[in-house]
Amino acid sequence: NALRFYTRDACNSFGIRSQTHGSESEFLGYGVWPSASYFNHSCQPNIRKDTPGRAWVFQTNRDIGSDEELRISYLGDTAPEEMGVDDRRKQLRQTWGFDCDCLLCLAQL
Repeated sequence: NALRFYTRDACNSFGIRSQTHGSESEFLGYGVWPSASYFNHSCQPNIRKDTPGRAWVFQTNRDIGSDEELRISYLGDTAPEEMGVDDRRKQLRQTWGFDCDCLLCLAQL
């Protein structure tokens, strides 16, 4: 049971960073937000996470079709389009344990 809990926590948690005005922020720990944990990854996400103050706000970054899944990037502050497909897939495999099969990765393989 402990391993099951750890795996769920590790795969569904979000990093918490200090709110700074510069480019540097301090890593404070992890938290679990059940609703946000439903978002799957894409290297071309259609939603983004903003943190005004202590709140988390998820906003679309383009029009989304009714049959389209809402997806965020699991790559943190790194812009996926600035990384090569091999680097993105390696980071996702090492950190999250899966090979990305989003449209961007499939197109660049």
